[in-house]
Amino acid sequence: MSRKVAARFGRRGGSVDGKAKDNYRIKFDLSTDLSPLFNWNTKQVFVYLTAEYDGKREDINNRVTFWDSIIKSKEDAVLDLKNVRGSYSVYDVGSSLENKNATIRLEWNVQPHVGFLIFGETVATEDGSFIFPALT
Repeated sequence: MSRKVAARFGRRGGSVDGKAKDNYRIKFDLSTDLSPLFNWNTKQVFVYLTAEYDGKREDINNRVTFWDSIIKSKEDAVLDLKNVRGSYSVYDVGSSLENKNATIRLEWNVQPHVGFLIFGETVATEDGSFIFPALT
């Protein structure tokens, strides 16, 4: 999976006190086959991409979702996405993500017709991490 990160400074998205803060948009390429997650009991699969980065304390990691999709059939489970812009802006409750290292994860939730939800995840294999760029 490859990714591009664009930074901007603005009041929208996470600003509590009206002061501008950094917001990031992540563009990515994603090729994966989720068809093995489907069987006779699979209603749909909720799939999403997250970026995980260190929190303020050493024992805490933060994870934000920047793209998601619902896959309703095995035929639609082979994804080959190119230069897709994340669905959600990424920002931190603190003032900045600048220069923080993030790891991208592909996560999923198999939603069955009957039974318990099944969760899974994998770390991106190509370019699976990046550093949030400085604002320009």
